[in-house]
Amino acid sequence: MRGDQNLLPSVQGPTTILYTGFGASDLSLIERPVSAGYINGQADYAGLNFRCVADGNHSAISTIAGTTGIGWPLEVLHPQRGCEQHP
Repeated sequence: MRGDQNLLPSVQGPTTILYTGFGASDLSLIERPVSAGYINGQADYAGLNFRCVADGNHSAISTIAGTTGIGWPLEVLHPQRGCEQHP
């Protein structure tokens, strides 16, 4: 990654790499932290990516550090972006 592609302070260059999203069907779609595209969140990012159109359409049950049955709903936080994990 070139230095001009990092919109964060230079010491946070690794953050930019780790938090960059790419379009699954269009690899020219690149969203980096602090950019307008990143705020819209149309790309796919490392980890889990959820998309839905309305609150209550999806929920999940996780196991974290051996604790089972952790439930969490998804809700539409940004209508243009789709659902995200409920804080």
